[in-house]
Amino acid sequence: MLFIRYPYVRWFIALLALIWLGIWIGLRPQGPALIGVILALVMTALAWINPPGVYSWLITPTCPQCGGRLRWSAIQPDDHDPYVEELQVTCTRCGWNRVEFRNLAGPLTAGPAYSE
Repeated sequence: MLFIRYPYVRWFIALLALIWLGIWIGLRPQGPALIGVILALVMTALAWINPPGVYSWLITPTCPQCGGRLRWSAIQPDDHDPYVEELQVTCTRCGWNRVEFRNLAGPLTAGPAYSE
């Protein structure tokens, strides 16, 4: 595993995307190999959005303050609304945390709500 500080994780994933893109352009794969390279590019893009994603076997993000390991967790800050959630990154050693994603939108409705 590569221990990479959290601010540089996305840069490392972008480097991996460039490597996959270079394989696609340089080797010109066909058939199943082309499908594999495209799938790897899509999974790398998703890992860039929510790191480390599919590369969790390779990358271990570390805390920018103390160097401890980071843990991702999905929490609901408002306990009674299941549609409001946050993805938080928390250091297991010093408690440093950062909100990666916050969904504050409620459920989608098909139309106007009428009183009964």
